[in-house]
Amino acid sequence: MDTELKEVIEEIIDELDSVGQLKEFKHTPEKGLVSYHHSLGRYIRNSRNMWGSEEDTMGKWLLKEWFESKGITHPDDMSSIIILSAHRHLNNKDIKLEAQIEHYKKYWKDMENGQIDMNNLGDIYEE
Repeated sequence: MDTELKEVIEEIIDELDSVGQLKEFKHTPEKGLVSYHHSLGRYIRNSRNMWGSEEDTMGKWLLKEWFESKGITHPDDMSSIIILSAHRHLNNKDIKLEAQIEHYKKYWKDMENGQIDMNNLGDIYEE
């Protein structure tokens, strides 16, 4: 696992533990992780300055740049990858980072071409 992603996964796990939500998060089915988009996802996007273009106030390396180097440009996709990766890590599963990245890259390519298959939007999740 890349150092940049490992660092933020550990931070997210610590944050969930500090607010008493780690067990609930761990036992959420992958398809249910979307429920964390406006809470944990927002925390990730804002605390890591994913909407900005400058280094965040804590002097942390911008995770946004790491994702952009992998072809992921939308902050919502970045936080979704982090959430799913943290969940899989907690459950001792392979995070399948490359598959996640390809999923979002394909989504945006298909969106640009008007070829979104609404039946396959959740194909990244395991049972």
